[in-house]
Amino acid sequence: MTEKRNPPTQRRPATITLPDMPDRSGAWLGTREYILRRDARFIRAHADYLLARGEQADAMHDLISARMRLGRLMAEMAALPEVCRRVEEHKLRMLALRNEAEATEAAIILAEARSRLSQSMKGAQASAPTGDGSLSIDEVEELLQALPEISPETLQTLSLMLKGRMKEKRG
Repeated sequence: MTEKRNPPTQRRPATITLPDMPDRSGAWLGTREYILRRDARFIRAHADYLLARGEQADAMHDLISARMRLGRLMAEMAALPEVCRRVEEHKLRMLALRNEAEATEAAIILAEARSRLSQSMKGAQASAPTGDGSLSIDEVEELLQALPEISPETLQTLSLMLKGRMKEKRG
């Protein structure tokens, strides 16, 4: 036996239809005044019902809005560790760059001091007597004192080291 099937029908989107509200209470027996009073009570009751439904819809809207705000806050809270990690990485990167800049400045100052020392040494060697070609300890100390970057403690240490080295060479 063959069954006939109905051809597929197109589905329509679901629509919500509200029933028409009656404009009367349905009362028909009694005086005209009685019927109008019943109709007025009926309509007032429906108006109160609709106001309550409107307040309920507003409350639902407020609830949905609050839940959406809560969802956004929860997402921000979930991302907070990543944000903190990136801030710390940025701070460390900036600190490393600052340290690198200070090290570069120190290297430049050291190179300038070495350059001045070598120029001073060349000048001192040119004015030194042509005996053995070496400087005395006093001459080296005088040259080092001309360099403002060297502290007095460092000068004293260098002087002691030079005197010790001279004693080693003499035997």
